[in-house]
Amino acid sequence: MEIRRFRDIVSLEKPGNALVGFHARRLEVAELHPAMSQLMSLSFSNSQQDSSLPNPSAETFKQLQQWEQEPTEVRHLPSPNLGRVRSITLNVTQICNLHCTYCAAGGDGTFGSPVQKMSLEKTLPQLMQYLEKLEEGDLFHINFLGGEPLLYPEAVNAVAQFVDERARTKKFLAKFVITTNGTLITDRVIEILCKHQMHVNVSIDGPATINDRVRPGKSGQGVTERVLAGLKKLSGCKSQLSSLGVTGVFDRNNLFLDEAYGLYRDLNVDWYEFNFSHTETDLAASKVFAEKFEFLIDAAFAWGGEAEVRKFRFYDLLFSQLDEQIQSENFCGAGKSLIMIDAKNDVYPCPWMVGDHDEKLGEGTYLSETRLAKLMKPLIELNDCRECWARFVCGGGCMYIHKHTTGSKHQKSEAFCERTRQGIAAGIVLYFRSRKSENGIGSPILKETVSGN
Repeated sequence: MEIRRFRDIVSLEKPGNALVGFHARRLEVAELHPAMSQLMSLSFSNSQQDSSLPNPSAETFKQLQQWEQEPTEVRHLPSPNLGRVRSITLNVTQICNLHCTYCAAGGDGTFGSPVQKMSLEKTLPQLMQYLEKLEEGDLFHINFLGGEPLLYPEAVNAVAQFVDERARTKKFLAKFVITTNGTLITDRVIEILCKHQMHVNVSIDGPATINDRVRPGKSGQGVTERVLAGLKKLSGCKSQLSSLGVTGVFDRNNLFLDEAYGLYRDLNVDWYEFNFSHTETDLAASKVFAEKFEFLIDAAFAWGGEAEVRKFRFYDLLFSQLDEQIQSENFCGAGKSLIMIDAKNDVYPCPWMVGDHDEKLGEGTYLSETRLAKLMKPLIELNDCRECWARFVCGGGCMYIHKHTTGSKHQKSEAFCERTRQGIAAGIVLYFRSRKSENGIGSPILKETVSGN
């Protein structure tokens, strides 16, 4: 794809597609005439200007300037309030029955500190301080992680029941998400997941030939057969869950995205997530992942249109953001609207920072307001993303990946940035194709918007 830029206007030219324009501040998508794109500087491409294009006129340049300078009317998410938490992730356990090759939690789910299960006696009072700050109508998420959380399913049930009771009393809306390796899906687990109408995320990195190699059991045995059996059970009760999805993690040792997608499509699930490993630093692998992911969503669009593309969670979020034109100033709510409580009841900004003393925000019911305050500024400001055309879609990137790659959570990982920009650009083109078909836009013009309200 050839990407050109004029200040906050980007043109995206992909063979076989119309020329697509994107306004970085307004989050507006448009069809451009080639003469308008010709005025822009080439970015991320060494292609030469096409001499067959007509010479751009002063009027064309004026229209380009006018679009770029149009006042920004989009919305952005509300600024966080210190200590006002809307999402909590819990390490139910810090042990795991698998030994994934890329595990970012110490290789065994422990984050370097094995804890068989969290203490309900400590966790429920700890949760209460956050629940009491919620107001009627608020949306509150609890995310259950491990290790493997279903090694202690009764704790999952107890926490969900406790939160549900408070939700009925204070009239806020509680949502529950659990991420599991899918090997422990018993009838009792099904009962718990359905009772609380959970969003269930099952980790599987592809068919058995791949998954058994990168996600083996503790003794090296394959577990894919058990995972697929668990997914079959979950699929059978999907109507009682909020959603059922699968997530794959890819790195230099597993770049078989096509094979994973083939498996995912055959499963009766609502969504897929393709993640490049948080700990992978191989630049060549990052580039291959980005290229294969772009090819994959093009194939998905050809096969099932927008509905299939939006089964990829990354693109479902992107399409919604472009529809609603809501700027994102934060990649996630880490330390702002979201905190992580590990199995020892220590508090961190996000799941990946567990065990990092420098990132610890508190313990038990104590939170350091000084440390929290340092996280309150928007990530696009803290990470100096002002010059990036994708800043209000990306939201500044993942602090953990930045720190793992560069040594500082506010010094960007260029591989992450390039990978993310490429994914966003590919999604904008597909968004345009979907909306153009809906809106019946005809031949190319200087600017015809297809996004927004």
